[in-house]
Amino acid sequence: MNAHPRGARPFTREEYVRKFTTLAAQYVTTNERARFLATALALCDVGPGQLERLNVVVPPAVLDVDGIVAGLFERGGA
Repeated sequence: MNAHPRGARPFTREEYVRKFTTLAAQYVTTNERARFLATALALCDVGPGQLERLNVVVPPAVLDVDGIVAGLFERGGA
């Protein structure tokens, strides 16, 4: 089912949705996955002031895991 990196076997929309749903299932709530997909699939209706709706909200408990290195913007200081 993997899409070929050079476009020889491109994913269909349904395959992209299934891949996102499968990969995000352990990190993101069902409601958040549905909200994100609804936004992404109706992208032409999202205005420039609403692009933040394309961010997936992950519960803080999921991010609070040993071994996860702080991201670029979480390191503090300047």
